[in-house]
Parts: sequence; structure tokens; C-alpha cells
Amino acid sequence: MPRRTAEEKRRRAQEDAKIAAYAAAKYRLILQPVIAAARRYDEGEVDWVELDAVIHGYTIVQREAWIFFAQKRRDLLRCVEEEERGDAYWDPVDALDAKRARRKARYDAKHPPTTLAEAVIRLTEVARADGRDDLIRPLSEWEALVQRHIVDANVIGFMEEAGGYVAADEAEMQEWVDLLTNIWNTTPQPDRGGLTALELIKQARPKRG
Repeated sequence: MPRRTAEEKRRRAQEDAKIAAYAAAKYRLILQPVIAAARRYDEGEVDWVELDAVIHGYTIVQREAWIFFAQKRRDLLRCVEEEERGDAYWDPVDALDAKRARRKARYDAKHPPTTLAEAVIRLTEVARADGRDDLIRPLSEWEALVQRHIVDANVIGFMEEAGGYVAADEAEMQEWVDLLTNIWNTTPQPDRGGLTALELIKQARPKRG
């Protein structure tokens, strides 16, 4: 393995310092509610049960931060630089909320929505928790977007235009694809008498005798 030049070492040290400062700032953010609760406990404003609940919450959020900072160095550096530019902001509590919404979405995938309204609500909940404002649209816009592509049965074109293929990893992308598939399957098709893909599938199934 070739040795790093002095300039490469200097740049790497600067990058490591940026990551360390970033991590320290996030851990201070996580600890603030505990410090505030401890002060209120000392002053008799809250009891031990309330303080213990805050501490318990801190351990959960701290674990989320530990997972976040265990990712690859280049990915951490990208997060730091995005925040420096104002393009993104990572908050551990928001990240936990997004995970909860995703767990719900995964469970709901076993029970797909039967109406477009329900599919839009489900997608919007996850998009809002994950900061995906580009995927938050009124029902009428989703219906129009699907109908632009459904004539040619171009579900890939629909996914691409919707933004479902924009994700951090394959698992996250699959979750967006599943949620968008719900939209596709519950949108009425004008050339099919207003029936949805789900309704057409049900009609095509052979009846049990």
C-alpha cells in the first residue's frame, strides 16, 4: 500500500477533525434534555420517575447515534459537508421517528391499502418522518401522475418521476418502491372503466367452486 503524502495526511487529519467536531455536537444535542431534566430534578420540579424516563430516552437516542457514527468514513464526511452547505440536517430523534414509520410501513406491506386515499396517507406518513418533502403530494397529483404512465403500463417511468429510486441504500429504496406500488395499484384506470389494478386482479382470479 503506497504511503500517503504529507498533503494527503494533512487533508485526512482535517477531515477527521471535522467528523469528530460533528459527532461531539450531535452528542451534546442528545445530552441536553438529560441535563435539563437533572437540573429540574435537583430543584424538585420533577420526580425520579420523570427523570428516569428522560434517561431511558437518552439511551435509546444515544444508540441511534452510535449506529449512525458507525457508518463508513466517507459517508460520515458527506453528511458533515451537506450540513455545512445547509443541504441537510441529521437529528437522531427524527431518525428514530423515521425508523418507526418504516417499521409500520413494513408491517402494513403485509396488509396493502385498498383505496388510493389510504395509500397516499401511508406514503405521506413515512415521507414526512423521513424528510422526503418531494414525496408529499395531494391525492389528485398522485392520481394524475399514475394516469400519465398507466396507459403504457410504464410503472418504472412512474417510479422514476415520483422519486422512488432516490434512496440511501437498497433496503430503503425497496420501501419507497413498495409504498409507491400501493399508489399505482389503487389508482383508478380511465381506460379500464375506472377500475384499479387491485380490482382488475380480483376480477381475473378464478372463482372457487
